[in-house]
Amino acid sequence: MNLVAANNFTSFTSLPSSGAKSSEGNIVYERIMDYVEKYNQSIAISGNKRVTNDELCDVYLECKNPNWDGYNAIPVSIEICKAALKFTQALPIDIPAPEVSAEADGEISFEWYQGTKKIFSVSIGANNRLSFAGIDGDEEWYGVSTFIDQISPKVISGIFSIII
Repeated sequence: MNLVAANNFTSFTSLPSSGAKSSEGNIVYERIMDYVEKYNQSIAISGNKRVTNDELCDVYLECKNPNWDGYNAIPVSIEICKAALKFTQALPIDIPAPEVSAEADGEISFEWYQGTKKIFSVSIGANNRLSFAGIDGDEEWYGVSTFIDQISPKVISGIFSIII
């Protein structure tokens, strides 16, 4: 599901109606919309960050319900979606847009590819936990850090080693 038509690019706030079938679903939808509005007001979103945020919105809407993949996947929570939005805000402006996806454990993943042997991935999980891994030729590395307001230098360095 793509919320943004290629010829009609809009911001991350272009969400469709919630489509929720319960009052709880509508409450969750309203909470994320309130957060997105505040987020968009707090910073100027442009270029790569806008693309990433639109993709993040698509992922959240597709994966917010249990069993979204047909194999008992855990839903992406509003809290993880908020942490992912903060992560995109904290990325340096010159980093290209990553691919955004959900993982079966309910985490959101950001991946940068420059070929089969040049990949860096960051997963955002509960409690602002960042898991990251990279491959650059024969070199491999991985780790875990906590994300509050700043991205670990190891993560930034890993992303730059792939995109340069």
